[in-house]
Amino acid sequence: MKKFQSLILACVVCFSLSSCETFLQGMASGMGGYGYGMGYMPSYGGGSGNMNYLLDPRYTMMQVAQQQAQMNAVNEQIIQTTVRQVNEAEQAEYQAAKKYRPNLTLEQFRREKAQVYQNTTNSGSSTTTDYQQRKKETLNRTVGENCLSCKGSGKCATCNGTKVAHGFGNTYKCNVCNDNGVCPVCHGTGKTSWNR
Repeated sequence: MKKFQSLILACVVCFSLSSCETFLQGMASGMGGYGYGMGYMPSYGGGSGNMNYLLDPRYTMMQVAQQQAQMNAVNEQIIQTTVRQVNEAEQAEYQAAKKYRPNLTLEQFRREKAQVYQNTTNSGSSTTTDYQQRKKETLNRTVGENCLSCKGSGKCATCNGTKVAHGFGNTYKCNVCNDNGVCPVCHGTGKTSWNR
């Protein structure tokens, strides 16, 4: 009897709600957010919550094609903007150089600029080597050539190469050197990283 009363009450509530025009309008507008306006939408039966359309390869390919088209449009805009900026910067440099050399053509300007760039990149390797050598000498002068952790011994500073650490009245397997007795900083060389 109680089930019957609950069923009748549910029917009365549904009927009264469906008679309200605003309820139906709200329901219809709410259904718009469930994919009914997305172009291709295969129809499947089965009531609400059916997501079988996601398994349809045509739907997937349509989504991929739309995303690819959006990405292509964005990339094309980026390329056009970059090319325009590079051309504007080149024109500004060319006009500045032309003030001092009125007979300079754009092709001559580009060739000279490429030559300067090539000379700069070729000479950069010796400059880098010189810089590394100066850096090494400065670090050796200020910090020293020996490893700061093991002081040049190459042994683990915690266990002193014995692979056993002591603490709180107990002895433990040394976890600093992973039980191998070698300094974990210099890997047993006794030298700083810039001298290895």
